[in-house]
Amino acid sequence: MPIAEPRSYGGAAVTAQDLGSSGEFVAAIATLATLIYLAVQTRQARRSAWAQAPQWISDGYRSWISAPREDPELGHLVIRALQNWSDLSPIDQFKAHCWWADKIVHLDAVLTLHEQGVIDDERKVAWVDDRLALLITPGGQQWWSDTKFLYGE
Repeated sequence: MPIAEPRSYGGAAVTAQDLGSSGEFVAAIATLATLIYLAVQTRQARRSAWAQAPQWISDGYRSWISAPREDPELGHLVIRALQNWSDLSPIDQFKAHCWWADKIVHLDAVLTLHEQGVIDDERKVAWVDDRLALLITPGGQQWWSDTKFLYGE
């Protein structure tokens, strides 16, 4: 097939190279628009996380604190566990461990959110103090001694 001669539009000849350059320009504009769109979406997602974090923390705390209230047996178990962990049966230790572990995992999430700037210092300190109050009891010290390897030191 013979190669077509460049056509002239308005006095200027358009070559394949001109079309390629135009295509590159359009692709660059599309890439820039995509990057701007992604930046806006990321910013909105971060704002949403900031707005939801306090509610998530409150929900977690409410769930954790309501468990012994709704299950008096668990409440009594927690009190016994705080006093002397080693006096509990293995099944009771497991139940108390699940309840306490949830609190420690929640604290880890709070600390991560603090590192990301989502949670302020005051809220972080309140959560750390609350967890330390658990761990300074005789049973809390025994429990932590047995399980701290799971959470890092």
